[in-house]
Order: sequence, then C-alpha cells, then structure tokens
Amino acid sequence: MNADPTSRRFGIRFDPVINTGNILSAVIIAGGILGVYIKTNGDIVNLDSRVGVLERAMVERRSEERDAVSEIKKQLDELLRAFYDFKVQQAGQRSGGR
Repeated sequence: MNADPTSRRFGIRFDPVINTGNILSAVIIAGGILGVYIKTNGDIVNLDSRVGVLERAMVERRSEERDAVSEIKKQLDELLRAFYDFKVQQAGQRSGGR
C-alpha cells in the first residue's frame, strides 16, 4: 500500500505551492467575510436604534394610558357619587311622601 497523501487514490492532491489564484481566493474570502461583518454590524446598530425608538414610544404610550385610566376612574367615581346621591334623594322623596 502506498501511504503517500499526494497519490491519486484519495482523489484530492495537495500542492504546497502558493500561486496567484490561491492568494486571490484568500483575499476574496477575507473580503467577503469582512463585508458580511460590516453589513451585519450596521444592521445591528440600525436595529438597536429602532428598538430604542420603540421602547421610548412604549414608555410614552404607557404613561398616556395610565393618565387616561386615572381620568376614567375619576369620572366613574363622580358618576357613582352622583348616582348614589340620586338614589338617596329618591329614597328621601319616597319616605317623605308617605
């Protein structure tokens, strides 16, 4: 058996010589990786700023909702108080009219 790794039996031949094609391939691969990194980093920064805007909008919306609920509770209390006063007045008229 021939244990030589450069033999044709394995189908892939290793050539230790570096030529222009190897260098060009390495530069293209490195450029592609760098391009993907830069684009991804830019997308992450853009996404982070968009998330920040949405978080601020949510906080503002939550504050507005709290104010609206507080106002509604005040109005409901006033209506219940008026309704209670009306019931008391009606009960007074019924008992006073007998």
